[in-house]
Amino acid sequence: MATESARDITEILSDPNIVVEAAREALVGAIQQHKRMGVLMAIWRDGHVAWVAPEALEQREETEQ
Repeated sequence: MATESARDITEILSDPNIVVEAAREALVGAIQQHKRMGVLMAIWRDGHVAWVAPEALEQREETEQ
């Protein structure tokens, strides 16, 4: 995303591929941080907030790629 920093924000947000990739990178980073810290992560599941253990995050990350 460093190369996109010089672009106009409207142009960036109008490209769904850039937005999806940025969200995916942020999610991977958040999962990695929770795993390193060994703390539960809040996720949205079936219309409710659910707390997921770090061990389950690894399994979830692998199955969603």
